[in-house]
Amino acid sequence: MVESFADIYLQVGAVGFCLVLFGVMILNLIKSQKEQTDDLESIRADLSKMSAELSNTQNISIKLIDSINSFKEHMNDKIDRKFDRQDENLEDLSKSIAYLQGKNNGGAK
Repeated sequence: MVESFADIYLQVGAVGFCLVLFGVMILNLIKSQKEQTDDLESIRADLSKMSAELSNTQNISIKLIDSINSFKEHMNDKIDRKFDRQDENLEDLSKSIAYLQGKNNGGAK
């Protein structure tokens, strides 16, 4: 390798040798740029996959929350109906007790 550099230096001189080194540097920069471009493409593909997964996760979470809210509303409606029935039963019992008390008070005289 050293002999090849020495041969080039003898053939083209100092300016030519610097031009060859400059060319080697440019080739290395091009190679590095290509590797960076490949890495960026890989990162873009990964970000696209992550975005799709995040969107799917968000949709699943929204559906789960909607399902929970729907269940809560259903249970609240059920509890409200049960409370209304119990309230009606209590009113009926109250009326029956009032009737029996009136009958008892009227019959005692």
